[in-house]
Amino acid sequence: MSDHAHAPIRHGEILLMPCGEPDAASVTAVERDSAPVVGHSETGHHHVLECPVPVEVIHADGTYVRLSEPGTLVQLKETDRHRDLPVPAGLYSVLTKSQYDPFAGERRAVID
Repeated sequence: MSDHAHAPIRHGEILLMPCGEPDAASVTAVERDSAPVVGHSETGHHHVLECPVPVEVIHADGTYVRLSEPGTLVQLKETDRHRDLPVPAGLYSVLTKSQYDPFAGERRAVID
């Protein structure tokens, strides 16, 4: 099954979008982590991708995660948290929902 056969996964303001390989020339760093934070929160309620084997986090023209085995997307929050979601093995672009503030004249990440 190809990466594109998976459906996008929405977890609050975070979207994991199945994708193809990022342009190699745009890759600036590659990290491996068994529980990378894929969505930061100012309140500490991060969105974390838990996996039994290290997840490859690729920094390029955006952030990408590659799971060689299925994992789980969880929110580090005690109450009123998003439900844990299964994430099939594959390559995903990590997208964050944004909103436009007409008073500041800027686009910013949605705070969860």
